[in-house]
Amino acid sequence: MMIPESPYYYLKKGQREEAKESIVWLKGKCNDDDLDILQKKVEEQMEMKGSFLDIFKTPACLKAFIIVEFLYACQRFSGATFLCAFATVVIPESWFSPADSFMNLLIVWIIASFLASSLIDKFNRRTLLAISCLGSGLAMCAATVWYYLRDFTEIDTSNTNYLPLVFLVISGVFYCIGIVSIPIIIQGELFPVNLKSIGSALACITANLCSGIFTQFFYDITNNIGMYFNFLIMGMAPLICIVFFLL
Repeated sequence: MMIPESPYYYLKKGQREEAKESIVWLKGKCNDDDLDILQKKVEEQMEMKGSFLDIFKTPACLKAFIIVEFLYACQRFSGATFLCAFATVVIPESWFSPADSFMNLLIVWIIASFLASSLIDKFNRRTLLAISCLGSGLAMCAATVWYYLRDFTEIDTSNTNYLPLVFLVISGVFYCIGIVSIPIIIQGELFPVNLKSIGSALACITANLCSGIFTQFFYDITNNIGMYFNFLIMGMAPLICIVFFLL
């Protein structure tokens, strides 16, 4: 692989030189004093054997746990899993067929993900996450309005069938520049070394549980409430995330 392991990984294994090379690869330079401090912190944390309950015993770890779990819940309820599973069902025929529209969405996600890699270190985490959540949330709320007008009013929306795709493209760009990547980054930064594996496992459980819930109840929500409500959930989740971090 072209990408090296993290400095933390190498220091856990006692491979100081490899850790130094990893830092140089990531940052372009490595100060020996900073490496000494990092190594000391890793050694101190590794001396303490982490357990599942340790996450809930320490206020700092508990706060990290709440932040990471909340971020993953918002990430999954903001639309990625839903769109991957049901994009060809919810996007109406317009400029493209539903299948072609989904392919266009995938292309947008890939391009936006490359863009995110250049933005992630130019903005602080909170600012980038707020921009990502605001843009994604507002675009999904706009899609909510369109589906509500189509299904619950007598307004003819057939001439605007392209709008859901436009809204989803806009939402996808904002989604990929922050909501996708920041929970993963935060997860690696907040948990101490001895609890990273446990914290990561819990985060994966939360993410998959939220994905499963949203996917499972898609048709129930559509049939009993309306398609618009699925988009309302995807619009409100990132906006709630902004409120959570402002508080």
